Amino acid sequence: MDETDLKIMRRLEKDSRESFVDIAEVLGVTEGTVRNRVARLMKSGHIRRFTVDFRAPFEAAVMVSVDAKRTKRIIASLKGVSSDVYEISGSYDIVTIIKTISIESLNKAIDRIRTIRGVRGTVTSIRLG
Repeated sequence: MDETDLKIMRRLEKDSRESFVDIAEVLGVTEGTVRNRVARLMKSGHIRRFTVDFRAPFEAAVMVSVDAKRTKRIIASLKGVSSDVYEISGSYDIVTIIKTISIESLNKAIDRIRTIRGVRGTVTSIRLG
């Protein structure tokens, strides 16, 4: 990976729909160069997906203390829980980001997490602003 790869990834991070032609023009390279580099970055795992950055009215980080590793998969599959579920170090084992349209649906998602077998406890921090 070189500086051009990093510049391409930064552009795509800001706007994953930006065309390869536009990126090439800004970086002073050909469209084929951008296309080939993106393909290589995808193959190497540096680019894993192109996504929508949805900013929901209610977002919360829920840190979860668990007894079993399988709990991460269960939490990831819950409706209302984003696919961003990470194992973390410290007092808690997992953090997940919940994005919802109402405080009620946020509370329901947290309640569902708390009822999963193996969940010992949760701490929730709601995004402000």
